[in-house]
This record gives sequence, structure tokens and C-alpha cells, in this order.
Amino acid sequence: MKIMRCYFAICFFPCLFTSAFAGSASITLDQYLEQVQGSNEGYQGSVLTEHADQAALVEGALPFAVQAFGNLQYTDDRRQTIVPIFEGTRTVTDTSQLGLKKLFDFGLQSQLFYGITQNTIYGVSPELVPQTSLVTAGLTLQVTQSLWQNGFGKLNQISRRQTEALDLASAYTSAYQVKTLLADAETRYWTLAIAREVVIIQQKSLNRTVAIRDFNAKRVRAHLIDEPDLLTSIAQAKSKEFDLKTAIDNVRVAERSFNSARGMDSDSVPEPLMSLAPEALQSLQVPERSELRDDVKAAEQNTIVTTAKSDIATQNTLPILNVVGTVSTNGLDPSLNTSFHDTLTANNPYYQIGVNLTVPLDFGEVTAMKRAYAEQMKGAELTYRRRLFDQENDWKDLVKKLGEAKERLAIAVDVENAEKLKYDHESVRQKQGVTTTYQVFQYDLDYLTSQLNRIQTQSIILNLIAQMKTYRSGT
Repeated sequence: MKIMRCYFAICFFPCLFTSAFAGSASITLDQYLEQVQGSNEGYQGSVLTEHADQAALVEGALPFAVQAFGNLQYTDDRRQTIVPIFEGTRTVTDTSQLGLKKLFDFGLQSQLFYGITQNTIYGVSPELVPQTSLVTAGLTLQVTQSLWQNGFGKLNQISRRQTEALDLASAYTSAYQVKTLLADAETRYWTLAIAREVVIIQQKSLNRTVAIRDFNAKRVRAHLIDEPDLLTSIAQAKSKEFDLKTAIDNVRVAERSFNSARGMDSDSVPEPLMSLAPEALQSLQVPERSELRDDVKAAEQNTIVTTAKSDIATQNTLPILNVVGTVSTNGLDPSLNTSFHDTLTANNPYYQIGVNLTVPLDFGEVTAMKRAYAEQMKGAELTYRRRLFDQENDWKDLVKKLGEAKERLAIAVDVENAEKLKYDHESVRQKQGVTTTYQVFQYDLDYLTSQLNRIQTQSIILNLIAQMKTYRSGT
């Protein structure tokens, strides 16, 4: 009785398994991937990161943008003076500046600003210093041109290239994660579809075995065959029950994995899935690919980053040689209006030009640092070249495996058809009493194996196609 209840549970579960999604609308692969894109936070995070990194490419140009600046300063100086009647006992200074500054990519730093300074001296002798408050105003242009370190903006250009490469490397890494997540979701879809198909095949195999067991039971009761044939049938039926239970458990695992990718915490997938016939799989074409996979593009940008770091370090070891210059118009008067008016003329110009030179003397440290960065550059280049080699080698391997899997699928279909004919023929002979039950079970096992081999080959083809899609351009 216990055996019968166990058998009833095993056989009845696939009926529930089938009816659970029989009335539900089927979900295609594209619909499932849309659900993953809409609900998988890992996917959404990678997409947002990719978009943000692409938008951040302007970061490298920001240092070269025109900037407005302003300075306000108030000073109250009450320090002792040597000659108070001339220098006073207190000096109050109000300073304000407003202007624009810009760094050019050829190394020129420039500032153009208008400044107003008002000085008021307290405690001086009115006879000796009749004017105690003056306003100084001026329009000033200051420029600095680098000639050696950062010569003509080389360091600026390297820094810009490094920043852009960092953003691109991050963007390509996120783009590859997006494709990998979608390929993984596609694999989960087909894993569940295949697992369900295995359940159906195992159920049919169990049904065939049970039919033979029941047939043999009747023949034993009629004393037409010996009891060992029945015992063989019972043992085979129990073995099939075990295989079916294993297949059902695999479906549950696949359903949880399927739901996890689309952001659901559930062991149940009520929707039926697509199933591709062997003929449809044979017609699947190799997906189009970009020249470089996104992770290889990221490795390429990381090589640029490492090279830029080395170039920056080399630039920072060079002597500093800058040409600096200042030109301004000036006004000086107790009245702000008069002082401002004078700055609009060239009556009181101010000119300054000079050279700044700084030479590092720690030559040993400089040489060691250059050697270290040269090794980093070589390492990054070798890593990129290996990534490039692996990319091409993996693609060729995937294409070859796909072709081989299609050839095996064609053979597997022929084998399955032959095994079915063989089993059907032997079943008829067994009912006629001209062959043994064991022989029928052996043929059933051969038929089941051929079906599972065909399904496994289909799964390999679908997984290969999913992996190939990580080579696509775009998302």
C-alpha cells in the first residue's frame, strides 16, 4: 500500500506540473529578457553605471572650461608703525576682484580680472598726509606658459586622456556586465525549458515501464510467465520513479533560478516556455559580433590609463620652466568714479615678464620611478594582448563547438527515431511472448538515453548562442 501511495504521488505530480501552467499565457525568451531588464537590480545598476560613465566623458574637458572667479577681502591692520605721523596707527583695506580664468590645452594659464582696492589710513598727520583714503582700480591680464614640465600642455593633454580612458574602461566593463547578465538569463530560460522537457520524457518512460509491469503482473497471475519477470518490472519501475523525482527536483531548482533573474523570490513558474524543435535549432545562425568584446575594450582603455600614469610621472620629474607675464591698466584716486575711468585708458600701464625655473635633484628616485612605470606599461600591454588573443580564440572555439553540436544534434535525432522504432517493435514482440521483459527494458533505456542525448545537445546549442551574444555591439 505504501508503495502504491508513493507511486501515485510521483505520477500525479507531473500532472500538477503540467496543469499549473497549462492555462497561463506562455512567455517567450524576449518577454522574459524584458522582465529581467525591468526587475533585475543588478542589470539596472550596470545599465545606469554605463550611461553615467558615458556621460562623464566630458570630465576630461572640464579643466579647460572657462571659469568665473571672485575674491573679496577685508583687512584691518592695527600693528605698530615706525613713523605713525606718516604711516598711521591703523590701516583698513577693502579688496574685491571679479574675473575669468582659463587653462588652454597647449599649457597656457590665463586670468583676466578687474580689481578694486580701497585703502584708508588712520592716525596720520593731516598736514603731512592730506589724503588718507585712496581707491586703486585696474584691469589685469596674467598669463603663464609652461615650456619644460607640461611643455606646451603635454601634461594637461595626458591627464585629459587618462580621465577619458578611466571613464571608458568603466563604461565598457558595465556594458559587458549587462551582456553577461542577459546571456545568463537566456541560459536560465533554456535550462528551465529543457528541465521541463526532461520531466515529460521521464514521465513517458515511467508510464511505459508501469504498463509493462502491470502486463507482467497479469501474466504471472495467469501462470504464463515466471515471477522473476515481474520482479524485474517492479525494480525497473522504482528506478524510473527515482529518475522522475530527480527530474522534478531539477525543475524546481531551475524555476527558482529563473525567477531570481527577474527579481522574484519563488519556486514556481506558472508560465509555459518556448520549445525549439531540432529543425529550428539547425537553422540558428551565428550572431553578429563587434570587432572587440566590451571587456577587451575595457582592457585596452586600462592600458591607456597605465601609459598615461607613466607619462604623468615622467612629466612631473622634469624641471619646471615657465614664462610669466602681467599687463594691467591702473587708476588711483580718492574717488571711485575717477579711478575706474582711468583704468579704461592706457595712461598708467603696468607690465611684467619673467621666467621661473625649478630643477629636481634626486636623480636616483626619479630613475627608479621611471623604471617602475615602464614595467607597469609593459604589464598592461601584455595583459591587453592576452585578452585580445583569448577573445579571438574563444570566439573561434564557440563557432566550432556550435557547428559540431549541430552535427551531433542531427545524429541524435536519427538515433532517437531508430531507438523508438526498435523499442516499439520489441514491445510488440514482448506482448506476443517471443522476447524477454529484460530485453524490452533495455530497449526502453536505449530510447530514453537517445532522447536525453538529443535534449542535452539542444541545450548545448542554446547555451553557445547565449555566450556568443556577449560579443555583440550595443546592448
